[in-house]
Amino acid sequence: MGIPQIIMICLIAFNTTAALLKHGEPKGNYNAPLTLFIDLPLMIGLLYYGGFFS
Repeated sequence: MGIPQIIMICLIAFNTTAALLKHGEPKGNYNAPLTLFIDLPLMIGLLYYGGFFS
């Protein structure tokens, strides 16, 4: 695993953590379930299918 993969994993972890912490707040559009069950698997699946983790 190289530097780009590590950076991408850190960014995904940051995005997921921010969505979990901000879920339900009125300002902005934060939605933890949407991030956990749609955004995250879709992003990781596309990266895996594209050979990013190979």
